[in-house]
Amino acid sequence: MNVDIDERIERRAPAVSFGVTTLAALVGLGVLALTVRGNFVPGVAALGALLVSVAAWRGADRWITYGCLILALALVVAATRSPPPPVAAMVCVAVALCLAWDVGRYGATLAEQVGTGAATERAELAHTGFSAAVGVGIAGLGYGLFRSFGGLSTVGTLGLLIGATLLVGSIRLRS
Repeated sequence: MNVDIDERIERRAPAVSFGVTTLAALVGLGVLALTVRGNFVPGVAALGALLVSVAAWRGADRWITYGCLILALALVVAATRSPPPPVAAMVCVAVALCLAWDVGRYGATLAEQVGTGAATERAELAHTGFSAAVGVGIAGLGYGLFRSFGGLSTVGTLGLLIGATLLVGSIRLRS
């Protein structure tokens, strides 16, 4: 007796991860749109946020990364414009971007491993809370160093760079 079972796991992301990923991408887009003059940067950020949201819905972690890279490109271009946006706004966008990337990829991995029918809300909320706490804590530390050393001085900028390195490193260690 030969039974052919074709069991397909639906790769749509779990609801919590999708919601948090989309919200974080929209926060990044909103802050960029409010702080940067002109249409180019918000337009690129909107494309990135849309790609992140659609990819999160589909559970496509590679495309979540691509969307976040587009948002990161918009962030870099915004930071180099004249006049530059407030540093606090750019730090907020960076944290939102990292949160969208981390939670989105986590949701896509969950969808791939257990499907969308499994009850994963508690795991998703715990992961989201930890990611947000680490992101906000490290960004606060970096921004605090930046402000305590006089803003756009060499040492202040080094404080932001240290904070960004710690933020990316902490997310990379957990991936």
